[in-house]
Amino acid sequence: MPEIAEAILEAKEGEAIGPIQTKLGYHIVKIEKWFPIELNEVREQVLETLFQEWLETRI
Repeated sequence: MPEIAEAILEAKEGEAIGPIQTKLGYHIVKIEKWFPIELNEVREQVLETLFQEWLETRI
């Protein structure tokens, strides 16, 4: 949800943020740990899955 993403953008580990209002209500978020983004690995997995699905539709 964009509201939550925006609210946690500058947060630090251990920090509690909120309440954050969204269309689903109010949320309080605690940042336990940040993990580095590794898009290359995820990108390859997504591309492989999409390619396999495309191949299945052609067979």
